[in-house]
Amino acid sequence: MFMFSISLLSMSTLMSVSANTMFMMWMGLEINLISMITILLLKKSNSHKKSALIYFMVQTISSTMLIMLIILNNILMTQQTTLLINLMTVPMLMKLAAAPFHFWFPTMIQKISWTTTFLLMTWQKLAPLIILFSISSPLTLIFALISILIGGVGGINQLEFKKMLAYSSINHNGWMIASSSMSQLLMEMYFLIYSLMTLTLILSFSTTHLSSLKQTWKSTLPTILKTNILVNMMSMGGLPPLTGFFPKLMVLKEMIQMNLAAEALMFLLISILTLYFYLSTMINMMITTSSSPKFSSINASPTYMIIMSNLSINFLPLMMMLN
Repeated sequence: MFMFSISLLSMSTLMSVSANTMFMMWMGLEINLISMITILLLKKSNSHKKSALIYFMVQTISSTMLIMLIILNNILMTQQTTLLINLMTVPMLMKLAAAPFHFWFPTMIQKISWTTTFLLMTWQKLAPLIILFSISSPLTLIFALISILIGGVGGINQLEFKKMLAYSSINHNGWMIASSSMSQLLMEMYFLIYSLMTLTLILSFSTTHLSSLKQTWKSTLPTILKTNILVNMMSMGGLPPLTGFFPKLMVLKEMIQMNLAAEALMFLLISILTLYFYLSTMINMMITTSSSPKFSSINASPTYMIIMSNLSINFLPLMMMLN
């Protein structure tokens, strides 16, 4: 059942991104919703049922808004429809969990598994981002800036790693939304790098069974595992010269070339907030010690293979320069 749902999820997303009309994009999003609800309900726990309900309500509201705006746009085709096109960004932002429509996302993320978390943070963003690119609303940069700000502020003082990743995802939403207003290739490159970084960090947390910063205060991680997690966090925060810094650099470069230097500076300054809460988490993990290691029984061979691949991804820019 899981593999069938994943296949349907993939096909529905591809249907949306390859559609020639807004109605077919909407149809793809609806099939995608059904697939994701099925995945959420595969586990019979109450937390997954609540998450499925939250996700269903948010996606249904956004889909209803989108189809109504598509119908109105077709009816008023001969008239000025700029307002309707701008309004179409709202349901897409709700589906992306971008600010200021993000409140459901951190709450839901806490209740689901790491696998489903990865799907929500990566694959489920692809179709709305492509649709945002096709809409080309002038309000895109404004919402992007709000998402970067809310994502940075919301992540400060978070102890739960899933919540921290949720606000980091909202922050990256802002960068991807901004890139969607410039170039589809740039947006796809950012999305790919962001997905790889998210995968490496989620693999690190799921391998070590970490869910909150409090666990690192009570347990001693092996040095190589701790190093892996810290490097992943710094890359996710965009610290140069790690991989996470380069997609942001590409977006800033494109904005400057489009004579948006002031906006680029605002993006850069606000993104420091995200780096701050990752740095504070890193410092907490580095200075805490304990006499009772909890993770010494981890299967070494596959774990260390994952760690090496994670580190190679995060240090990819350095490896390219050395070659």
